[in-house]
Amino acid sequence: RDSPMANADQYAMIGVYFIVGISAGHLVKTASYRKWQRDEVLRRSRQTEMVQGLTGLLTALAMRDADTLAHSRRVAAISVKIGSQMGFEHETLVRLRLAGLVHDIGKTGLSDDILFKDGALTEAQTVLMRNHVDMAVSMLRPIAGTEDIARIVSMHHECPDGSGYPKGLIGDAIASEARALRVADVFVALTERRPYHAPLEIGAAIAHIDTLSGTKVDAASLMALRTV
Repeated sequence: RDSPMANADQYAMIGVYFIVGISAGHLVKTASYRKWQRDEVLRRSRQTEMVQGLTGLLTALAMRDADTLAHSRRVAAISVKIGSQMGFEHETLVRLRLAGLVHDIGKTGLSDDILFKDGALTEAQTVLMRNHVDMAVSMLRPIAGTEDIARIVSMHHECPDGSGYPKGLIGDAIASEARALRVADVFVALTERRPYHAPLEIGAAIAHIDTLSGTKVDAASLMALRTV
């Protein structure tokens, strides 16, 4: 203590600690940045694969039934508008849009007598038609990164009162994105021409959906539809 060399060593060690601290911090930042770069490349690669997979499904739908593809595009657009009014975050809106585009992809697996029938379906045909939800989920499952999209699609025919399908989910057990998607799906179906009905005006369509509010469709999503 108090010797000239001891004091010098102490001052030197302070400098060494300072340099080591700066160097260590730089190395950590560099390692973190490189990890971020690797993760970002992997994320973008997976996203590209997912988009390519979904594009393939939509191409198949276009070849099978162009009208259903046009319907899906309108549903996707309205769904995003509803979701925006409900305060969904950007990433949620992206998933909702993709779910809207592929929500009816399972219909490519239906037979012509069901998919293109002009009149009402028989009870047996209705049972088969409802399989399109599970078919869609099965088609999405092999595509990496579509787990959340498949979850939304799997619930888009569920109703708040439990009368929907395929699982009969009730209320908040149905994902909020799926609730918004269902309202958009019903609205678009009512306002477009179908073999079995003429298109309704927007006001008439919303008035009809009002009668379903809280039972067959989500009330909050319907409220958001009114403002789009």
